[in-house]
Amino acid sequence: MLHNNGMRESAVLAVVFASAANALNQADRAIMPIVAIPMAEQFQWSMFEKGIVLSSFALGYLLVQIPSGMVSTQFAPFLVLAIAVLVWSICTTITPTAAEAGLYSLLACRICMGLAEGFCLPATFQLFTMQVPLEMRSRAFAMMISCGSIGQLLAIIICPQMANWSSIFVRFGITGLAWSAAVAALWAMRRQVRGPQLFDIESKACRSEALKLRKDDYVEGGNVDESNDAPVDLADPTLWKRLLACQPLLAIMAAHFGQNWTQYTLSMWLPTYLHEVMGVQEQSLSIMALPYFVNSFAGVGWGILADLAIAHHRCSRLTVRRVATAVGLLGPGVCCVAFVSVSSPSLALGVMTLSSLLGAATSSGYMANHGDITGRYAGLTFAVSNTLATLPGILVGPFTAWLVKNNGGLWKLVFLLAAALNGMCTCVYIAFSQAHRIL
Repeated sequence: MLHNNGMRESAVLAVVFASAANALNQADRAIMPIVAIPMAEQFQWSMFEKGIVLSSFALGYLLVQIPSGMVSTQFAPFLVLAIAVLVWSICTTITPTAAEAGLYSLLACRICMGLAEGFCLPATFQLFTMQVPLEMRSRAFAMMISCGSIGQLLAIIICPQMANWSSIFVRFGITGLAWSAAVAALWAMRRQVRGPQLFDIESKACRSEALKLRKDDYVEGGNVDESNDAPVDLADPTLWKRLLACQPLLAIMAAHFGQNWTQYTLSMWLPTYLHEVMGVQEQSLSIMALPYFVNSFAGVGWGILADLAIAHHRCSRLTVRRVATAVGLLGPGVCCVAFVSVSSPSLALGVMTLSSLLGAATSSGYMANHGDITGRYAGLTFAVSNTLATLPGILVGPFTAWLVKNNGGLWKLVFLLAAALNGMCTCVYIAFSQAHRIL
């Protein structure tokens, strides 16, 4: 009983600290699309240079996805997460200094920040799969994703109200350093406690409990193989072949790509679109906080509904994952189509709020699906999926700038493309997704 209580305590701590880390993760990356407007004016950037600055973060983020997944399966994922937060918080703090030194130093700083933030979600997915019981998992993923929206919400509210753009980076960076200090204090308090630890989940006791949690999973076609208790063997020559040939994982990757294309388009360019096309003043860009506010609560609501539907056998887990993913992709796709016809900031805000409400469902859909199809590989499968899903982060910045420039400033094609991709990716996910242990 004491051991079980210790595991439950570790699960709660894992969700709380990882959710807070994702809030910082999303807040820090949400700063640049807003402050890029005054920075472009100060440093005389062209629209293409602005697009490169906006996409540089995603370049570093992409490069580290597979390595971060591998690291998260070999070392304590909470420790990996703690180091990542420390590094990207330092990068955030020194961003103004890098910008003053020149465009290339700013790009280098943003790439390094992307490298560090690339470890956040793979480590979190591995941590949740090892530490969070199945009956709590949809809510855990929903809480973590929703806290990311809260981070974006705070950034969008605070940034436009601060006259000095450089102080924005410093204050958010210091907040991340405070999270790191809290983790260090936690480690100091718990290092003498016997039993499973967040910093040592590869211990024998914790692997045993993780196996017990996996045995409670909904598994079709057989029992959980206790060999899964062994550490991940990255030298296994069949591992990558099995990952890349796994159709349910490919379905997750498709859904992830479609949602990220839309999200990167909106997060990078919506401030510019509202400012330049709809005439919203910089100080009024805080109105963009409403969609993120709704998203932060909607994700938890979707997670509770998903867990209840599965627990009371109203729907199979596969049905829940597919319906949640379809709502989370097709809903924002329809909103993107509607967005091109609105002519006022208030209507645009309403459409984007509805998009965020529906899009939050994916945290209980394809996002939680990683924990269904695999146990010990969850950090790695997320890293593989997020590698593909990060490509939009690199492409959307310069591609949108090129598309708008070569179509007479017309933004319509930008949003219609996002809607079309969401529709296609939904079809792929529904056709090939599964919700039982495969890897």
